[in-house]
This record gives sequence, C-alpha cells and structure tokens, in this order.
Amino acid sequence: MYHEHPEQDDQGPLTAAEEADLADRLCAEDLADLRLLMTHTDPLAAIKAQAEIYGIED
Repeated sequence: MYHEHPEQDDQGPLTAAEEADLADRLCAEDLADLRLLMTHTDPLAAIKAQAEIYGIED
C-alpha cells in the first residue's frame, strides 16, 4: 500500500495490485501525477506513464 514516507519503506515501489487499488480511489490526473513522482528519476518513463494515462499514442 502507498506509504507516506517512501524513504522509510523497505518494500520498494508499489505493486500492480497496490497501484490498481490507488487507481480506484484517485482520478486519472492524480494517478498520472503519482506515476510522475514515482518515475521522476527517469524522464522518459514519466512521459510514457503520462501518455498511457491520457491515451496518447506514440
């Protein structure tokens, strides 16, 4: 599950099930922002995640 302080979380990134649970509770824009935060060290991954959320094709 999402942890408020990920630097203290030794479980690593969210699993697909955890992300799906969050998606049920968040709007698409919030989920896109969350993915951007989760992938901030890889700009290309962040762009791809945002494109996926908004249905943008390559």
